[in-house]
Amino acid sequence: MGIPSSGEIKMGGTGTNSIAQVKAGTDTGTPSAVQNVSLRGLSVDSVNDFQYTGGAGVDFPVAGSSPDQAAPHAMSEFHGYVQAALDGWPELNGGLTKVPDNQWGQESHFGIGFISVSCGYGQNHDTANDRIAHRWHTSNSTAATIYQYAYQDYTGLDSATIQAKATYTISTSTGTTNLMTFQDPASYSPATNTWTNVSTTSGAYSPRWDFSITNPSGGNYGTGSIYSTGTTGPGGGNFHFYNRATLGGTTYPSAADGYDGNQYYRSQGSTISLILTRGTTASPGGPGGGPGGGGGGGPF
Repeated sequence: MGIPSSGEIKMGGTGTNSIAQVKAGTDTGTPSAVQNVSLRGLSVDSVNDFQYTGGAGVDFPVAGSSPDQAAPHAMSEFHGYVQAALDGWPELNGGLTKVPDNQWGQESHFGIGFISVSCGYGQNHDTANDRIAHRWHTSNSTAATIYQYAYQDYTGLDSATIQAKATYTISTSTGTTNLMTFQDPASYSPATNTWTNVSTTSGAYSPRWDFSITNPSGGNYGTGSIYSTGTTGPGGGNFHFYNRATLGGTTYPSAADGYDGNQYYRSQGSTISLILTRGTTASPGGPGGGPGGGGGGGPF
């Protein structure tokens, strides 16, 4: 939540108009018992905001540019103040779709030598830029992997624990291609419906869900496939990604702001259909679509 943009506000006490409670993340639910509240402490960093009743003094970082941390300090600077907030799931095409895009996971590829198809998605907690970075790709062995990116901004959550999960059910068909190798998903990818902490290491996308089929140049002829099945989340589709943030015992988003009344944000429903065919001659136009959806184009 946050301080209302107008009306009465107070330094201590309880409620959504209490600066101390908003900074502590307890303006909703069970409030903190506070004493010795300092306007200077609330307004600047490195000075205690208040003391928990019977406990130690605490200093919560100031989020954003208001208050401006310059004397003289005024309570009015806190109108509209938000200590912590997480933006909604990133969107594409003017809000028509959510990350990853509709073509994610759709790839059908034919070849006569070493061939592969793959798709992947991951998140990174980018504390340097106050955001969650989303990265995804769909590709085949004819070109280098090209990643796409989107960003989910936040306020005051650098020290938060960001978690992500995916819900999915996967079916794999190896046919007669017993030399093909399958990641369905990769061994490091979390199991379905498993919340996992998002890495804060710069450029490290973890957790990551990677799927691939690879056939070596001396592999068997034939077709292998990976596709998602069933419905694993609300709103249709059979592959969903989620995230949430937790700071000081408070989860963001709130149920009021989260997806369908839940304390998380979520992608649209996606499907995976990876199909790999190794033949003896040049491609006759490529194989058709698979159980999870039609064959896709080349890498993004």
